[in-house]
Amino acid sequence: MVLATTAAPKKRNFSTVTFPCERRISTVYYVFSSRKRAGRIGKVVRAHRFIKKNDEGIVNNPLRANIAAFLERERGRRKLFHQDMATLLRSSPGQGLSYRTYIETTRQNNNVTLRTLEFMACALDVSIAAMLAGDAKIDTWARSLGADDICQRLANVINIERSDRGLLRKEMAALLGVSQMTYMKLERGNGNISVDTIAGIAGALGREPATFLFRSVRKQPATT
Repeated sequence: MVLATTAAPKKRNFSTVTFPCERRISTVYYVFSSRKRAGRIGKVVRAHRFIKKNDEGIVNNPLRANIAAFLERERGRRKLFHQDMATLLRSSPGQGLSYRTYIETTRQNNNVTLRTLEFMACALDVSIAAMLAGDAKIDTWARSLGADDICQRLANVINIERSDRGLLRKEMAALLGVSQMTYMKLERGNGNISVDTIAGIAGALGREPATFLFRSVRKQPATT
């Protein structure tokens, strides 16, 4: 009798990552085969191409630093342990944030999205602007901005800059360091924008990442 045999499965590498925008943990599978056939489950919020790590391995983004510092100040003010702070975020309406998401954000390891920031701000009864601005002074009206409002303000800045520079969309996308598909979303104020994208765009335009979205801007020109 001949025993039936099966081919050995392809070697895989498993890693667990946190998805801040979806507030869940998923497993990513990397198949060691040709690039065209490589399978991947889930979607990672990638860092902006202009955002780099320093010698200590920390992403050089002042927005990440401001958010981490803000969370630590809030934890100290409320006299909470990290676990208690994470519980506070999890106990808010909705799915809540995982402990890992919270900890990785305090360590500046998370490319946090505006949706995640909005959830944190709601849980802590603070504003997104306060979390992003750090020690910089911002006008009172900026504290009422939600994630959608900030996306639209970023769109206004981008469209005004493109008009002033007389650039085509593909040229503006290259200047900002994003793909044309991403740029189309940005100029319409769509999508769930990450803090690395905001900081990368600010750097490309010579703006201050922490405050440029909370300053008065001219009326948005008609797009062509």
